Amino acid sequence: MSESEDILTRAIATLTGDLCLRVGPELIAQCRPVEFVEETRPFPESAATWVCASHAFFTLIKDRSTTLVFSHSNQTLYYASPAVELGRDCPSGVALLCQFTMDSKMDSKMDSKMDSKMDSKMDSKIDRAESGTPEPRLLVFDVLSCPMGTPAMARGEHLRALAVHLQQPLCCVQWVGLGRYLTAAFVSRLPHPVKGLCQISDEAGKLGVVRGI
Repeated sequence: MSESEDILTRAIATLTGDLCLRVGPELIAQCRPVEFVEETRPFPESAATWVCASHAFFTLIKDRSTTLVFSHSNQTLYYASPAVELGRDCPSGVALLCQFTMDSKMDSKMDSKMDSKMDSKMDSKIDRAESGTPEPRLLVFDVLSCPMGTPAMARGEHLRALAVHLQQPLCCVQWVGLGRYLTAAFVSRLPHPVKGLCQISDEAGKLGVVRGI
């Protein structure tokens, strides 16, 4: 089994329940594909985050009183497992773009110098495992259900407001901020290997990726 197949198998086992065969027009719109655009240069003044080296992309969807999980790898819609169901008060129609990965042990404290360089408007908490064994993590980094044309930074603010509906620690908001803060020192303190930097476009679901830091 390849690494990508292994992470997808782990993700499906962790995040999903039964298949969902009830797919109407609204759900189809929320299951939009993720579009990757290869970039050759960094994007210091754009909204950005990182892509994990081992990952699988999903969308969490609140459909009335139910949470659904759409796998971008196999284009399949599932009912969410209890571990990732969005909160009861989460608005119906919310669609959150996420990446599943495995966190591993790392130092418990971040370098204070790195914190001081963070954009004060961005959340400086970085997702990390608390134990020494690998832990599954669903990193939520964009809102696909915002009105078309909503700027990436505004979607980030909306995402942080929706964080109360996530079941932590399995689900957490991934840091998104100006690309200039995603330095090699920052990335070295993450609890998982990184494939590259990812520009969050003002067009939700369109990601520009620069491989390496």
